[in-house]
Amino acid sequence: MDKMKAAIAVLALLMLAGCAGWSSLKYGVAKEGAIVADEALDASEWGVCEATTMGAWQRRYGTAPAKADGWRALCGRSVTLPTLP
Repeated sequence: MDKMKAAIAVLALLMLAGCAGWSSLKYGVAKEGAIVADEALDASEWGVCEATTMGAWQRRYGTAPAKADGWRALCGRSVTLPTLP
């Protein structure tokens, strides 16, 4: 029952805080969401640029010059493919 009273008190406080409180809450959620999104993008770029094996790179980008050029632009490096027999 104490948890219910605490929840009601928090709800009442939020209602009394009005728009300014809601605005601050939305700003905090948006800021934290942006940080998480940036971290996810960093992890994705690391995976594409650093963790890709040569075989995976060849299968994905080796037969599509436009995709290979996009990878080079994103990752800032070039790849020299070995000649296959």
